[in-house]
Amino acid sequence: MKALKSIRDKIFIGLIQGIGFGLVFGLLYNYTSNSSIQKIIDTTHDNTRLKKIVIQDHKKVIRDNKIIILGSLKNNNPDGQRGISVQVDIYDAKRFVEQCRKNIKGTLKPQEVRNFKISCDGIVKHDSYEVYLLNNFGR
Repeated sequence: MKALKSIRDKIFIGLIQGIGFGLVFGLLYNYTSNSSIQKIIDTTHDNTRLKKIVIQDHKKVIRDNKIIILGSLKNNNPDGQRGISVQVDIYDAKRFVEQCRKNIKGTLKPQEVRNFKISCDGIVKHDSYEVYLLNNFGR
């Protein structure tokens, strides 16, 4: 009788452990399935929040044999934004000649205005430039 009770207890404990492991692995599979990963990627590459960050002003300065773009950003989102870069494309006669980039460190808080400085080494012949934002995952 004691042996049957011991076997019954072992089967019950094994069943409970099996259910527990099954739940854990089921949750892990669900979290790492393609649809969940795709949702994370879509959220990361969502540029709608980036569109509410405004480049308020910018100007070009030549200093120490470098092209320097000075400007400021304002975050018009209701919450902070991380992972922002400011990039400048430099053109001569509408032809691309140089590209420089500056990562904005930390979180740009709601309604915060932050200055930026992009330094491009060397001076190339140019007549125009374009400044735009990246979300560090693409334009």
